[in-house]
Amino acid sequence: MAEGYIRQRGNAWQVIVHAGHDPITGKRRNLTGTARTKREAQALRARLLNQVNEGKRPATDATVAQLLTRWLEVADLAWSTRVTYQGYINRSILPALGDLPLRRLDTAALDRFYTTLRTRGGTGGKPLAAATVRQVHAILRRALGQAARWGWIPANPQRLPAHRAPARPTSGRPARRSSPSSWKLFTRPTQTSRSYSGWRRPRALAEASCAPCGGQT
Repeated sequence: MAEGYIRQRGNAWQVIVHAGHDPITGKRRNLTGTARTKREAQALRARLLNQVNEGKRPATDATVAQLLTRWLEVADLAWSTRVTYQGYINRSILPALGDLPLRRLDTAALDRFYTTLRTRGGTGGKPLAAATVRQVHAILRRALGQAARWGWIPANPQRLPAHRAPARPTSGRPARRSSPSSWKLFTRPTQTSRSYSGWRRPRALAEASCAPCGGQT
């Protein structure tokens, strides 16, 4: 059973309920609250005790760096993939998100992170390649999915409807289209045909195809 107590702090009453220990850091976790009167504090303590006994404890204080370390320990990855992922984690993820607690990592924080990578996340502040940004996204999606399964976070923020993977870039070049003059060369019907069912190659094209025989048709 959880334990809790009440103490007076000035004109208010403070409630502290022990909620176990953090599964990652091992630190003691407490639920706290304040009330104006002792009776309100007693009611608050009852609610907090019930919350802890039902398993509704606060999320872990683990950081993104701690999650990635633990995830790499259990992830089913080929050796070469593991080395590649570790490189992406060290270069791109840890400098920006490593010290951030998981409970503060939401879709808004992830969108800001990916925007920074795309604009100045490369060497010397240059834009990071789109393929690399997608790799970083894949690593975080898998690690956060594992955190949700472990109960470290209530849900994977990268699986929420508002968040999408960085889009693949387009080449920026318009599709090649043939000119109207080339359409006429192959689609003009013969003037001697009344039904448009017969087609005749232009004389210039026919002569060119018969060049070996002297250009005669």
